[in-house]
Amino acid sequence: MCSLTLSLPPSTLGPWSVVLYDSLARVSGRYSIICYNFLLITRLECLEHILTSSFVRKYLLDTSNIVNANVRLHSWNGIGLCVMTLLHVWSILFPCITHGYTAVVVPGVWEWPASERTPVKCSVSDEPGCWPGDANPGENTLYDCNENDLCLCIYTLTLSLYPSFSI
Repeated sequence: MCSLTLSLPPSTLGPWSVVLYDSLARVSGRYSIICYNFLLITRLECLEHILTSSFVRKYLLDTSNIVNANVRLHSWNGIGLCVMTLLHVWSILFPCITHGYTAVVVPGVWEWPASERTPVKCSVSDEPGCWPGDANPGENTLYDCNENDLCLCIYTLTLSLYPSFSI
């Protein structure tokens, strides 16, 4: 007999909106990575060539319409990528809107190549500017880094323009 125990990360403690924020950020982030890779694969001309001129076409797949099929897959995954990326970057505001949480920016350490690392966790080092975690239900506070806020602005601006070019 086996049993399954589900342990939630500490950032999911709090009301449903904090759980939704954490879950949506995780799922949409992973979906975006998979979707981006699929966007690249659907436009590989060498893959189309291999699939249309090999054993695969002869015995496994009907690749007579592969170019149009790849364009359709590329379009739909592009739309999905835009939607999920916007949900990913804006999901921090769900607890702020629904349960009155405040979003606090805790600056991290900038390292090469232009990437911000989160500060040392407060459980490791209790110093000013330490990282308390993503959510603090006791204080109704969500914590974020500068880089995430920059991504929020950049992704919102660029992803509001990209779909108009590809649809």
